[in-house]
Amino acid sequence: HAGKTIWYAPVLGAPLAAFAVHCAAILGAKGVLQIGSFGGTQKGMRPGELLLVTAAGRGEGASQWYLPPGEMAYPDEELLERLRAFLKQKGLSWREAPVFTTSAFMAETWADILRWEREGYAGVEMEAASTFAVAQHLGLPSAALLFLYDHLIEGQHMTNIPAEERQQVKRMETQLEGLALEFAVQWA
Repeated sequence: HAGKTIWYAPVLGAPLAAFAVHCAAILGAKGVLQIGSFGGTQKGMRPGELLLVTAAGRGEGASQWYLPPGEMAYPDEELLERLRAFLKQKGLSWREAPVFTTSAFMAETWADILRWEREGYAGVEMEAASTFAVAQHLGLPSAALLFLYDHLIEGQHMTNIPAEERQQVKRMETQLEGLALEFAVQWA
């Protein structure tokens, strides 16, 4: 795209994310930018709001093969700085916070949601810990830029999001895909 080689790998879950990042590293990628959605575990966030992930708690199984037990998985600081500058240049607002990565889609309990809120996670998703762990292990810069899809702590799930907020989420999903492509072309 635009004279640059960019690999787009749609994945769902930690094992596929680990596979994609590991393959990307072997094939000579310069870095990995994960985009996607998350379920909110902090009050006051808005559907469609952007989140620049600063760390990922490891509740999935793939990262255990790349990082020691008990460690958080982290994105690359230099890549985070580049993303901050890019988002600022675009006039966008965003939050920065850690997320918790789980391997079970929609299996969280209310107790899990409250625990993640207490532990300071902005949300829950299924790939960031694996993306960061594999990339870190293989010396590949990585980062994740996500948008709030459903707001778990406020009782909003993908099945009961009001139509207006659903439209905002869809707009952000489309916008995020374009932003990621533009960022990747500039970065490559």
